[in-house]
Amino acid sequence: MRRVIPLALLLAFVSPAAAQTPSHPLDALTSLEYWTVYDVLKASGHLDSTTHYASVLLQEPPKAEVLAWKPGTPHRREALVILAQGRKTIEAVVDIAGKKLESWREVPGCTRICAAAMIIWSTT
Repeated sequence: MRRVIPLALLLAFVSPAAAQTPSHPLDALTSLEYWTVYDVLKASGHLDSTTHYASVLLQEPPKAEVLAWKPGTPHRREALVILAQGRKTIEAVVDIAGKKLESWREVPGCTRICAAAMIIWSTT
């Protein structure tokens, strides 16, 4: 008769952080990475009561870096964040591994952000 190891015992030895580690430079952001982005932006002091998140996506690394990447080697992980702050639209880039804000800039001429995570840029 085979002994079956209970699932709870197996899960006790699996690190949740390891399960969340992206293995390829183009893997989608993990939930831990989304929380890191939130923490970095909150700590930056740029957010206020009028700030709304429109989009948080992987900022793809340059193609040369992706092509040179080998499994197991560290790679750049950045998030591109689009925020609505009052009547302004802000574009921010967060270095996830470094846990720092790389850039924060107002997008000139951007007048609206549409629903369903689709961003429509219109210049006036």
